[in-house]
Amino acid sequence: MGYLLAEIVLYLLGAGVIGFTFGWIVRDSIFKRDKLGNISSEKKLTEKESVSSAVNPLKSNSMDTDEALENVEEIRKPLLFTEVPIEGIDKLSLIKGIGPVLEQTLNDLGIYTFAQIASWDAKEEAWIGTQMAFPKRVTKEEWVKQAKELMNEMKS
Repeated sequence: MGYLLAEIVLYLLGAGVIGFTFGWIVRDSIFKRDKLGNISSEKKLTEKESVSSAVNPLKSNSMDTDEALENVEEIRKPLLFTEVPIEGIDKLSLIKGIGPVLEQTLNDLGIYTFAQIASWDAKEEAWIGTQMAFPKRVTKEEWVKQAKELMNEMKS
């Protein structure tokens, strides 16, 4: 019985020594990593300061990004009505690919007639596509061509 107790005690001491050694190795590697992390974060701060000191003079001379985007959108924006036209509105859902929801979206954008759609060029098609979250849909479904055909049908 004494032999078994001695064996258990030796195993426990061996496990303790192994655990102590493993913990000591892991602790050293963590502290070294923390020291390296502090050095790299200090380096990042100095890099940020140098970049911001170089960019700040440029920011004061340049146009605000939002202003530039608004100018670009105004350039590509097609002819839109602010109110419902006096001569009436066309049923835009007659164009294949325009359902009731897209028709309402187009009306909200100020597009009410086939003539408006028929007058679009590629830039205006792209602008409308981005406003509706379907960038290539206008071109792919040939809304301009369909609008011209529907205008011709209405004239005759």
